[in-house]
Amino acid sequence: MEKGLDHDPNAIKTTANEKNVEDDFKKEVEDATDLLDFAVAQGFKDPDGRKLDDKIIEQITQGQDLLDKSEKIPATDRADFEKAYRDLALFVSPVTIGTLKATSDKFGRYSRLSPMRKKTAEAIIWSRKLTLWTILFVAIAVGGDLLNEVSGQFLPALDEARGEGVPWCYYFQSLLAILVPFTYGGIGSCAYLLRSCHKYIYTRQFDLRRIPEYYNRMLLGVVSGGAITLFVSQIQDGKGATVRLSAAALGFLAGYNTDFLFNTIERVTAAILPKVSVESVQTAAARRSAAFSVSLEGVSLKDLLDRHSKTTTPEERKFIEGLIEKVKERL
Repeated sequence: MEKGLDHDPNAIKTTANEKNVEDDFKKEVEDATDLLDFAVAQGFKDPDGRKLDDKIIEQITQGQDLLDKSEKIPATDRADFEKAYRDLALFVSPVTIGTLKATSDKFGRYSRLSPMRKKTAEAIIWSRKLTLWTILFVAIAVGGDLLNEVSGQFLPALDEARGEGVPWCYYFQSLLAILVPFTYGGIGSCAYLLRSCHKYIYTRQFDLRRIPEYYNRMLLGVVSGGAITLFVSQIQDGKGATVRLSAAALGFLAGYNTDFLFNTIERVTAAILPKVSVESVQTAAARRSAAFSVSLEGVSLKDLLDRHSKTTTPEERKFIEGLIEKVKERL
């Protein structure tokens, strides 16, 4: 008895694979159509000022017609569509179908940060989270400054308080003073991210894959804001004049532009530590070899053994051992 199609595992597997291929192609057509709609609606042009090729538009549009056909899609037609989709993606780059979905409420989700419980784009949700982080950092900074002002009016001087025991509020005040540059570093990093985020949302270039990078930028801004005061207490303007900045101002600059800290560290490192390169190491090694190099002419094995016992460096010891082996070969 012949096996029916429903009982043939290979036939079922082939049918499932074909269905997956069709689903993938359908998704590609939908994504390409959305990307094409954006390019046409925005009048998108490449950096050279050229408009989108009409042939690409035709082939992307024909992709929907391929899905409506009941028969199997020919490989040549699908290859033409794939090429057109590739050219379209390169034309609108850095905008991608992923960035379009991330900045569209249609593909958004419900969130506690969404008013009226409606779908909100992922980029907008992230922007609101970033706004809350900024408000938090500003509240900490303002609260610390306000506490310092209030404590200076109602608390006695520290020298006077030491005789009676230092109250806990003095330690808390000192802690806030230490955290000031870290807090302003966080404010600087959030200011930079807010500025960049709104630009990416407007240009439809916000990429969800870079959100971890944005969180790292915030953390790096906080660390940079506190670390910059270890290396810099003043800076110079374009005319060479010295400008003194407070710890808060330095922290904000370091948080807004983290390269400011790393460039400072590199300058300090270059000024303190000697420059070491591969060429200098090789040259030094050659000089050391030349310093204890000897000729085998008229040198006995006993002389080499005596010299080996008096060596003080591993390099010289290894060199003498090589000479000893050569002398043994001649014996």
